[in-house]
Amino acid sequence: MKRFAAITLALIMALICVPVMAEKADREIEGNLAVFTTAEDFAAGTLENVVTDESIGNGAIVLKEGESEGTYTSVVLGTAPFEYMVASWGADTPTGTWIEVSARAYVDMKKGWTEWLSWGKWSDSVKRGSVSGECDLAYISTDEFTISGKDGETASKIQLKVTLHANADGVSPTVRQLGVTYKNTLEGQYITPVYYGETVELPEKVLLDTPAYSQMVREQSIANSMCSATTVCTLLNDRGEDTLPEEIALIDYDSDYDGFGNWSFSVAAAGSYGYDVYIQYADLDILRQELAHGYSVGISVKYSSGTNGQYPYLENGAAGNTAGHLITITGYETIDGVDYFYSSDSAAGSDAGCLRRYRADQLDEAWGGKVAYIIHDKEENISACNPNRVECELVSAGENEYTLMANGEAVRGLCELVEQAGAELVGVGIAIEKGFQGGGDRLRNMGVNYHALAVIEKADENGIIFRED
Repeated sequence: MKRFAAITLALIMALICVPVMAEKADREIEGNLAVFTTAEDFAAGTLENVVTDESIGNGAIVLKEGESEGTYTSVVLGTAPFEYMVASWGADTPTGTWIEVSARAYVDMKKGWTEWLSWGKWSDSVKRGSVSGECDLAYISTDEFTISGKDGETASKIQLKVTLHANADGVSPTVRQLGVTYKNTLEGQYITPVYYGETVELPEKVLLDTPAYSQMVREQSIANSMCSATTVCTLLNDRGEDTLPEEIALIDYDSDYDGFGNWSFSVAAAGSYGYDVYIQYADLDILRQELAHGYSVGISVKYSSGTNGQYPYLENGAAGNTAGHLITITGYETIDGVDYFYSSDSAAGSDAGCLRRYRADQLDEAWGGKVAYIIHDKEENISACNPNRVECELVSAGENEYTLMANGEAVRGLCELVEQAGAELVGVGIAIEKGFQGGGDRLRNMGVNYHALAVIEKADENGIIFRED
């Protein structure tokens, strides 16, 4: 009996001493960035009601035919210990479709996974909003996933998930790219970023012919808060697009955050134009490599342009004091032994005034969070975002008064916005229609339930003639 008890006790002790084995990583990541961009990348994960499509861009995932919702879950990524991470994606979201990107992390000190935390609902055609969620081990604040704790807690594994939602007609969104970057700010645990691609020998000087746009001269109701949208506009137009800062603001607006500064949403807005995009916690060497490859870069900074300011000092800074701001980096060179970077800083009061040269050491300090917007080349065979533009004319209607003339196209634009929001257009009611412009008749011919109380058939110096029923 004693022998049996001893054996039983020994077995119990042995079980207690066996460590709980963490889930093994399927893919080890070098540096601090992982990107899924090919059909092969996606196929390595778990696909539920989702299939890969090699014909779209570099490869993509879409919903299976007939499915209204599906999920892709990545392999488990092994990483260096980290505290923070940010997800990014490139997706095509036809009217009424949307996606949701989530992640979880394995926290070593707690020997367990966080819950799945979401970056929120994303689409360029429906109301989008972040989700500042949390669990016992981590939380997301708008766009950054943070490991919780005060004892140096870090995570060393990541898993990503994206859910695709079709519209009422069964049309699927397309996810072409999924990325995640991470960093560690604890002493002695810095993760050195690695350039994503082939490095080149750096020229002594690079200065790209990047356009410059001042956010301060744009739509005044949002001018003070659209630096991220203006930076994305600058980056896209540097690649040959013809966008306006306000157009980018429309598709990177975060309804939960109530602003345009969500990093993930801003890069997703660029991705909706068909480009390879991702966010990386980068460094000055990464910036130089991007510039040497011909790519301007957006970075998130905070600075004071005066030496007594509350933020890191940035000589010649376009903003006085900014706790959070996005600028475009357009070049670099060394002058008399001092390293500099060239920038298009949208906080300036004019487009020409945006062109600045900043000391590299000061810029590096101002760029404390190290977030960088990376936009590379446009993929092929993709369905890119095409903003609806309406050509209008301002016609004098008296002293300091003007009428916006759009030949009925403004109403058509509103009809398209209703459709893009996933709503049903029941009809259009107009008080007085200028029938001689033809806009109303074009809408009727399109099948729109369009009615006007009165239609002006002709208007000239001899008077007004109304159309008879």
